[in-house]
Amino acid sequence: MVEITAELGPRKQRRQRKGADYGGKTCEKAEQIHAVVEENFTENADHSAADVKNVEEFRTDFIRRQGDKLVACLGDILSTLNQFSELVQECE
Repeated sequence: MVEITAELGPRKQRRQRKGADYGGKTCEKAEQIHAVVEENFTENADHSAADVKNVEEFRTDFIRRQGDKLVACLGDILSTLNQFSELVQECE
């Protein structure tokens, strides 16, 4: 990659770096999404002293937090993809 970027002008090098950064950000967010989806309710719940109502409330809150994390990650991915799309349009 160094050989290729050495032949490019400064603007193209900058665009290439931005493209690589966008790819890295997208990959990072995808890994975060995978981690959120892999979280397990039973690992996070303390069933020893909890009654059924508290367990259900905890489960609901847990799922809501997971949803919030997923929405945030997906929003970040969308933003990154929009920036990448703008970068591609600049190159055309």
